Amino acid sequence: MYFQDSKKFEISVSTQSYSDKNLIKWNSVEYQRQSITVEEFARLIKEGYCFCHSFKTKGLLFGLSEKNDANFLSADMVFVDIDDSDIEMNDFVDCLVMKPTLYYTTPNNHTEKSNYKYRFRLCYLFSLPIYTVETYHSLYDGIAESIRKNWKLPALSDLNGTTLTYGALATQIGK
Repeated sequence: MYFQDSKKFEISVSTQSYSDKNLIKWNSVEYQRQSITVEEFARLIKEGYCFCHSFKTKGLLFGLSEKNDANFLSADMVFVDIDDSDIEMNDFVDCLVMKPTLYYTTPNNHTEKSNYKYRFRLCYLFSLPIYTVETYHSLYDGIAESIRKNWKLPALSDLNGTTLTYGALATQIGK
């Protein structure tokens, strides 16, 4: 299911980077499809670029109006945003059964604007492209359900018979 690091995958990248994504006028952001490695993706994240999947567009560059389900062309990665978590990103990921390929904090992570809650993105890269929006949504729903379902499963038990779920363990790690 997961992608090999050295192989390139297709993703659309904004044509400019942004130092403060809270100030972006999303109607003016332009994207262009690129073929990149996981390492290049990580570099572009650090440089402040925005990302989306591939869409059927009129030209090489496209914007918000063309980013919709009707124009979905393909995706190699499923993004799952975690917003308003009480658990720090690394502790959260440590307790996941299905680990993401890559994960990173997003704007307003643990800031006053987010009421000091944690915000991050989990990126699951697949070995084969996803060609239908229905398959994409199904994969997204499956990953989200796995997180929710496994969060309630027992993770550890002590000798006194106390059992912690993955969610409770993550909360304890986060303290």
